[in-house]
Amino acid sequence: VKAEIDSETLSAKEANELKKLVGRAFPSDQSIAKTDAMPDQYNYSFTVEDNKKKRTVEVNDENITDEIRALSKWLIAKAIEQKK
Repeated sequence: VKAEIDSETLSAKEANELKKLVGRAFPSDQSIAKTDAMPDQYNYSFTVEDNKKKRTVEVNDENITDEIRALSKWLIAKAIEQKK
């Protein structure tokens, strides 16, 4: 699944929710330990752009956090909603 969500196209409430989810999932002072991919394991790549700053985080089923999983579910739901 690939989705791109532009916060400027969201309602103020949705944009605020997205900002909170991203902040919880990717605190600026936290790095995520990279682990080797295993067969049959899902890999996730998130790129966050904010004020011309770009940060890409790659995780897999072994090191994904609950916060990143919550963000992923929100993004997928929003992408499906936008396709309708």
